[in-house]
Amino acid sequence: LRVILINYEPVLAYWRWPAPGEFRANLNQGGSIDFNDIPGEVLSMAQEYARKCKFNDVGLDLLQSSGNWYVIEANMQYGREGLKRKNMVLKEVIREKLLQGTLCD
Repeated sequence: LRVILINYEPVLAYWRWPAPGEFRANLNQGGSIDFNDIPGEVLSMAQEYARKCKFNDVGLDLLQSSGNWYVIEANMQYGREGLKRKNMVLKEVIREKLLQGTLCD
């Protein structure tokens, strides 16, 4: 599961699934994504993690094992393909946050 946070706020989250015969869920390797049924507790956890680590623009990769969620990777230069597939442009997301006065706390 990937959660993209801007100014510590989740702006997009999606499941990442590997292509058949592949173990990596990288979209550039043929993986697929699903924007449905993202657990709220994962978004809260990602937000808390980003704040504690002072990651204000990050893509966090998480996985669930034995009922627990774990952050397995923090990407400061995360791929933009998930945003594209949701018809989002990072510059526009940042622009909206600037206009709303929510980019910096």
